[in-house]
Formats: sequence, structure tokens, C-alpha cells
Amino acid sequence: MIFSQIEYICNACGAYSNKMTKVLQVILIIWAVWFGLRLLFRVVFPWMLSRYLQHLQKNMQARHGRQTRNPRPPGEVTIEPSQTSEKTFSPQDGEYVDYEEIKE
Repeated sequence: MIFSQIEYICNACGAYSNKMTKVLQVILIIWAVWFGLRLLFRVVFPWMLSRYLQHLQKNMQARHGRQTRNPRPPGEVTIEPSQTSEKTFSPQDGEYVDYEEIKE
């Protein structure tokens, strides 16, 4: 009788320790994920963001360099003609009538 009670207690402890092992594994996995996410957002994400912003900055500087190839001295005024397109009509469009608004 005593032997069966000891066997029951050992089996119960074995099952209990197996469950505790699983609980500890789950807690360890949750902690590892939490630590990994903290590392990701505190170190890796800012590093990646700074690299991306440096890349964008280089692109913008290159674009700006292409646009300002011919620097003008300060105070010089230049007027560039606007690119107006000629109104062209084909005979298939019908008769062209130019309307003007009349203010009353």
C-alpha cells in the first residue's frame, strides 16, 4: 500500500515536472521573442531607416545637382519663354470657333 502511494506521488511529480518544463519553455520562448523585438526596434530598425534616408538624400542631391548646372550670378534676372503649343485643328474636327467671355 505504501509502495503504491509512493509510486503515485512519483508519477504525479513526473507529470507535474513535465508540465512545468513546458510552461518554462513557453515563458522562455515569449521572453526570447520579446527580447528579439526590442533588439529589432531599438537597433536594427533605426539603422535600416538611417541607411534608407541616406540613400534618399544622395538621390535628392544628385537630382538637385542636375537641375542647377548653370548657376547664375546673384541679382541677374532671366525670363525663360513658356512652352506654348500651337493650336492645330484638322479638317475632320469641324469648324473652329473662338469664343470670348463678355462681362456684363
